[in-house]
Amino acid sequence: MKSVLNSMPLARQWALGTLLASLPLIAAVAYAIWSMEQHNRKQQELVETAVVVNRQLVGLQDQVKELERSARQYAVLRDERFGTIYQEKYDSLSQLVLTFKSAAASAQLEQSLDRLLRLLRAATLEPLTNEPSQAKALGQLTETFNQATDILSRISDLTHTLVSEGLQKQKDAFENTQWYLAFLGFMALPASIGFQFWWTYMVAKPMNRLSTIIGLIGRGDLEQSTALEGPQELKVLGERLNWLRVTLKTIENQKNTFLRHVTHELKTPLAAMFEASALLQEEVPGPLTAEQRSVVAILSDNAARLQEMIHQLLNFNSVRLAAGSNAEIVALRPMLQQVRENYDSLIRSRQLEVTLEGGDMDVESDTMLLQMVAANLLSNALHFSPTGSRVVVSWGSEPQGWWFEVADQGPGIPEPERDKVFVPFYQGTNKREGSTKGSGLGLAIVGECVSQLSGVIEIQDNQPRGTRIKITF
Repeated sequence: MKSVLNSMPLARQWALGTLLASLPLIAAVAYAIWSMEQHNRKQQELVETAVVVNRQLVGLQDQVKELERSARQYAVLRDERFGTIYQEKYDSLSQLVLTFKSAAASAQLEQSLDRLLRLLRAATLEPLTNEPSQAKALGQLTETFNQATDILSRISDLTHTLVSEGLQKQKDAFENTQWYLAFLGFMALPASIGFQFWWTYMVAKPMNRLSTIIGLIGRGDLEQSTALEGPQELKVLGERLNWLRVTLKTIENQKNTFLRHVTHELKTPLAAMFEASALLQEEVPGPLTAEQRSVVAILSDNAARLQEMIHQLLNFNSVRLAAGSNAEIVALRPMLQQVRENYDSLIRSRQLEVTLEGGDMDVESDTMLLQMVAANLLSNALHFSPTGSRVVVSWGSEPQGWWFEVADQGPGIPEPERDKVFVPFYQGTNKREGSTKGSGLGLAIVGECVSQLSGVIEIQDNQPRGTRIKITF
């Protein structure tokens, strides 16, 4: 079935599926039509049989009356011609009885007809020939035909019973057919719907695979194969997607290579700039004027900003190139304490208070990625916090996992910008404290790391002011 579907165009698959799904309904309708035709045919046959039987019953009664008339004429006149007439009418009665038997097809009716023939056979006239008394002869005939009348009444009752039973059987058969048709229709509709769902699943399965592939490419996963099984149209589309994947992978590799080369090549002249600015600030070449000190400060600040940007670019590039997280047991408090100590000089210079709130807790995570998340969140909070404010780093466990949060008392992040701050190089409307501008990569690195750690980031307002960034793993 799968190979047959794959060899068919998509439009033809849908057409075939619709046709096959409608087959149960078509079969049910065809059977209903056939059943109705069969019922109508039997009903017509029963009506025709009833008409024939009633007609023959009337003929039978008329024939018996004719026989009685001929017998009485023979008994009164003793003329052999009436005996011959009686015999002829008896023969006609015998033929009529045979036709009656074939039409009625009833054992009781056949017995009554045979009994009538035996009673009215031609030998009935023989005793009248030797009977000298005409009155006695007529009395014998009256008794004989009274019996014949009783038999005819019995035949009439049997005939009506036969027709009534036939009608009742037809009625019962029609009711059974109705119930069966209702059951067939009740089963045909779910079968048709079920088959349609199954066929839709079979046809849509390659489409789901296509959606998955597009999602992988959109998320930057360029290692997965984009081969598609299904109609020819989807196979061609899979080949084009594979070409796109290879092209994007090549471009990504070239970009990463270029980024590594540029960042490494910038380190040497940047180190020289730092050394030169340090010598100038220390007035090693000679005394500086106030204006010269201002220029040297600008040079030193921008060199520091460039150094931070290069460092962040290297971190961002290493996170994006990471194949996956290396899970291990991490002690949260010592790790966060070490991250805090890395910013001691900034904390002292800005007179900030950084508090770690949380007990001793071990988690299973990637140490490098978790350190980068904590370092960038803390750095972001410190740089946006006013002098003398407080930054709280907290963590804890919950039934679904564990969480980590950094809260500051800075200007906060406006609601419309909260989805944009994780985009590389995005700069919000609120600026950081100090003369050194940010790189726009800190929260982007956090977003990449949290994505690889399968975490969820939530940004909320802190009270009375500031921002709380909570990450749940």
